[in-house]
Amino acid sequence: MSKYLWRYMDYAKFMQLLNQKSLYFCGASNFEDPFEGQYAWGDKGESKFLETQKKLHLKYGDRGRMDFTFFMAMNLKTLNDLSKFTYVNCWHQSEHESEAMWKLYCKNPAEGVLIKTSIEELQRELESVKEQKLQLKPVKYVKNYWIKHYNPEADVYFHKRMSFEHEKEFRAIIQHDPWEQGAIAKHGQGVPVNLDNLIKEVRVSPLSNNVFKDLVEMSLKQHLPSKRIQQAIKQLEGKVEEQGKRITLLEAENTLLRASLAREEIYGFRGSTENS
Repeated sequence: MSKYLWRYMDYAKFMQLLNQKSLYFCGASNFEDPFEGQYAWGDKGESKFLETQKKLHLKYGDRGRMDFTFFMAMNLKTLNDLSKFTYVNCWHQSEHESEAMWKLYCKNPAEGVLIKTSIEELQRELESVKEQKLQLKPVKYVKNYWIKHYNPEADVYFHKRMSFEHEKEFRAIIQHDPWEQGAIAKHGQGVPVNLDNLIKEVRVSPLSNNVFKDLVEMSLKQHLPSKRIQQAIKQLEGKVEEQGKRITLLEAENTLLRASLAREEIYGFRGSTENS
């Protein structure tokens, strides 16, 4: 698997990243996918879950003397409580930029920005914060899933259904203890990072124009004036120049196509006149 990670975002989120100098971890309970963090899915998942719960019941449920329904309900409540104190930061793991990710993660793909980093650099930055229960792993896409442990913790958030396989998602997950005194669930949380170290490259959407590129470049110079980020700006300029070449070629192809259609229309009209 690739060592490179890509984070696609709208310009507003890009500015939030630059202003706050922190990565945003969204609360797991806020995700749209109804199967996010669920105990089981798939044709075999439900039956496998019940089978596993019975084995765990014999081991942890007072040797089977505890009511099985109550035991299972306690496990599911634990899972629900954990979801409110689980925070996720998502990346696309790939060797290359993805056209589809621009459209998936940017409300207006013409005004999208991405940052590129590596797994090693992301781990180094997040571990320096000393967060408890921090895990970084690629997501596994499986046809059937079920909880296999008495206390699943973050395991459920590193598995998704096969229909999401195109995302090639890599996650950083932070979990807090929901039973700690004074613990309060939040919509999300920011984790401070050194952007000079984290960001290896900045790109704008291939659908954007030079005006938007200038805006992103100005924002980078204002908020991250380091030599390393200036190199990222040069790479950004190169990408936009390539986009400009592609646009120029496309315009030339469209001009030739229009000329060809015009000729066909003229000749077609003349031909019909001669036959009349």
